[in-house]
Amino acid sequence: RYACLVTKKKEVKEHIGKRTLREVSNENGGKWLCTQIIEHLGFAKYDDYQVGKTKLFIRKPVYETLEEKRSLYRKVSSIKLQAASRRMVHLKKYNLILRSAMLIQRKMRIVAAKAKLELLRRARAATIVQKTARRMVYKQRYDTQRKGIIQLQALYHGIQGRKTAL
Repeated sequence: RYACLVTKKKEVKEHIGKRTLREVSNENGGKWLCTQIIEHLGFAKYDDYQVGKTKLFIRKPVYETLEEKRSLYRKVSSIKLQAASRRMVHLKKYNLILRSAMLIQRKMRIVAAKAKLELLRRARAATIVQKTARRMVYKQRYDTQRKGIIQLQALYHGIQGRKTAL
């Protein structure tokens, strides 16, 4: 019942080894473990306790002190458990929020990339339209100049042909 108060003591750990406290308390009727607990807690006066064959007899002040330390240990342990469980709950919430934020960021990056792609497509389409419009303007100029040159050549050849015919 009070072994939790001394589980961190070096001698107890060395004596226990890899065995459980229950296994250790079963050997020799648990006398060694009981005396270790009592001595560790500072009740070295032999009048305050006495170790029997199967029981430990303690006086009321020692019992009250043991119960007080045990209840304090249980209180601290329960606070640690509560803190750990709260941490787990909040960690789950945090991870959910983090995943949601990452999902939103990913979606926003996709939207931004699509908008940029659309802008690039429109810019390319505008360039193609401008190129086609310029080509048409230059082709019309070229055709007009060509027709003028052909007419000029026809006129010149006509004059030359008349000169040779005369």
